[in-house]
Parts: sequence; C-alpha cells; structure tokens
Amino acid sequence: MSGIYAEIVSFDWEQALLAYDLSGAGFVEAAVAETGVSVKSQEACGTGRLILRDLPSGTLIHVTLRHPGGEKKFSFTTLPAPRGEMTGQLALIADPHISTAKENRKGRFFIESASIVREIIERCRELKIACTLWPGDITNAGLPGEYALASEVLAALPRPPVLVPGNHDHGPELWEKTFGPRRGRYPLPGGGTLVAVDTSEQILEKEDARAIAEVLEQEGRVTVMTHYQFFASADIPHVPPERTMPTNIGEYETLLEKIRQTPSVVWAGHQNILSVTRSGEAVQINLPQPPQYPCGWIRVRRFSNGDYYTFEPIASEVLRQWSRKAGNEAASFYNEPQWRGAYRCGRFPQSGNFFLEKK
Repeated sequence: MSGIYAEIVSFDWEQALLAYDLSGAGFVEAAVAETGVSVKSQEACGTGRLILRDLPSGTLIHVTLRHPGGEKKFSFTTLPAPRGEMTGQLALIADPHISTAKENRKGRFFIESASIVREIIERCRELKIACTLWPGDITNAGLPGEYALASEVLAALPRPPVLVPGNHDHGPELWEKTFGPRRGRYPLPGGGTLVAVDTSEQILEKEDARAIAEVLEQEGRVTVMTHYQFFASADIPHVPPERTMPTNIGEYETLLEKIRQTPSVVWAGHQNILSVTRSGEAVQINLPQPPQYPCGWIRVRRFSNGDYYTFEPIASEVLRQWSRKAGNEAASFYNEPQWRGAYRCGRFPQSGNFFLEKK
C-alpha cells in the first residue's frame, strides 16, 4: 500500500494524537517503544486517529505505525511535566474565514467554516476554556451575510470573544456594528495583559504602538495579538517579509527592540503557517487556521513554570485530509507551492506543541 499519510499531530507531557490516512481501507496499529503499549484502530476505513496515553514526560518517544502496506516510524519528545495547578487557559483561533460561498478554494473550506467553528466552540466548552482569542479574518470577504453568520456562531461562546479584524474583514463600520471595538487591553487568565491591535490595513497604528509601550513599561513584558506578524519568520519564505508585516513596522524599531529585550509574546494570524520565531527574548507564534490544513487551533495551558501550547485539530480527520490533498492538488495546478500541506505545517508538529518556560 502506497501513499500513506501518518503524523503525530498533537502532544503534551502525557499523551499524543496520531492521525493517519491510507490509500485504501485497512486496520492500523501504533506501538510505543518506551511504554510497550499498542493501540489499534477499531475500523478499517483507512482514515482516522489513535490516542497514545500515559506517556512519560520530557522523554524521546519512538512510535511504530503498522498498516497493511508496511510500517512507518516516528519520534518526538514529550513536553516537561507542569508544576502545580493550572492557573489559566485560553484558545487561539486564527482566521476562521466564515463564509457562505459554495465553492472552496485551494483546500480552504468556506460553506463548512461555520460548522467547523461551532465544533471548536463545543470543544472549548468541553475543555472549560472561557477565554478565546481571534486574531482576524473572522469573515472571508467582509460581506453582511458573513458578519451575520459569524455573530450567530460566536454567540454560543460562554464568554464574549476577544477579536481583532483582519484584511479579509474589510473596513471598520460593519465590524464595529457587529463586534464592537477593533482593539483593546485585556487581562489574561493566569496573569499578564493582552494588547489586541488592529493591523487589518497592514498598518501598526500609533494608538496600538502606544498601548504596547505602556504595558511594557508597567509590566516588563507584553502579549500582543495581531493579524500581521511583527517579526519575519524563516518558515514563511514564499512571500517577501514586507507582505507579511505592517508596512510601517520600520517606524517602530525602537519599540520592537524593547519587545525583543523582554520575554514578550506575539500571536499572529494572516499567513497561518505554524511557526515559532524567537527574536531576542521575545517569541512570535504564527497560528494555524481551522478551515485550511493543518486545520486546527492552539490551546494554551498556563502553570507556574510556564505555558504549554497544544495543537488542537478540528474534529474530523476526513475533512483535514481533504484539505491537505486539495491543497497539494492546487499547488500543482496553479504552480503555487505554498498551498502544499507540508509547507503549511512549518516545522509541525513541534511548532504547534511546545513549552514556553516562565521567565
């Protein structure tokens, strides 16, 4: 059997999620060398997931996936065990592109987008995540019908979301009428202040820069949520940096240098290539998007020793695999390699599953 896809897509300090997609029907079995435990699929549908539980923390794990055509081996290192009780958690959900369009684009779901977001909200409820952060492109084309649908879907959240607009949300009037402010400061669960900025016009506004500087001065660090990234990422080489950052970012080099000198965090949407970029003491995390491969979002759990980031794939592995394969086909058809699944994952899975030690 050829053409098998299989990856460890998500892990933390005690368990991992393995996703697979065979070229035909068949059973699979995953064996963990360090624990001697095997997990088998219950159905031979050829596409699905296996959960690997009771893994040792901070350990290099070796997994062998056996399938009808042979076997595939993986290795990854589980995260260090957290210390104490969890002090807070939140969900980072970037670029849902909620749309009613009937045709999907290059692996991106449109008509399915609202149901995908509804499922994510259900998952947040299950995980007891009340704080959800959305860094732009809530809608796909900024249409009134998309805004109405997005408002209806987001109303199911247990607590009002923190949202900023993206370049697809097209202008402030409908945004402010539907969602309210386009920027703001918010306390984060577990401590610290979030500065949510509006870079939807690919500009860092003076009032946003001033808010960032004030929090830096008061707290010695800042967490920023932005649609356009602040620092260039080596994992996003298909476009020049000037198209991925605010066009006036050079005017704020003094502010960026102050950010670099602190253990600050920047959460960015827009390009949606899983990436962790370190710039001095600061870290920028480019987030995935739910409606396009790798089709997921990031769960953050906060403990006294630091923050644990876990990639949460959407519920359906079948949808994920359609997006991956459609993206690969689009890359060949349009000669645009940035749509390939392997490219969109960055250094996945590590980029989506990691630990930021508290400093």
